[in-house]
Amino acid sequence: MQGLNISGISVALFANSSMEDIREALFLSKVQAIQLHGSESPEFCERVRREFPNLILIRALHPESDLSLWKDSSINFLLFDSASGSLPGGTGRPFNWNILPFLSSSSPLPFFIAGGISSETLPLLLSHIQPYGIDVATGSERTPGIKDPAKIAEILKILGEPRNETS
Repeated sequence: MQGLNISGISVALFANSSMEDIREALFLSKVQAIQLHGSESPEFCERVRREFPNLILIRALHPESDLSLWKDSSINFLLFDSASGSLPGGTGRPFNWNILPFLSSSSPLPFFIAGGISSETLPLLLSHIQPYGIDVATGSERTPGIKDPAKIAEILKILGEPRNETS
């Protein structure tokens, strides 16, 4: 896991897709990572890993999921995101960040945090925890689906600032 550079890679996101759909989508693309964001089981993730051994595999979970299921998994990263109703994530809303210290101590894998992260909320997130990475989607958009370079620059500036590593 050390030395794995995931900066600037393309990620294909799937939610409850069949193996056939994943195969077809990856055949047509040159992504470097797969993010499974539905109710995919550890066994399904193992099938994906066997079929695509050279791709980075990210499994999105609700923060209150049973993390022990992923202890011996061949996925590379977890991604914690909030769910809302029938949506498995992508809501643009944070989950209860008070559980971040628990996630940090109990996650069997390096992890990303997603949900409600913007230049306004990022300092609070980083005061709780130093995740492997963050997934900023709606927090970097001018309008739904349209990224805002100024918002991205603000986030990058915050990430570049020195932080107290003991917090």
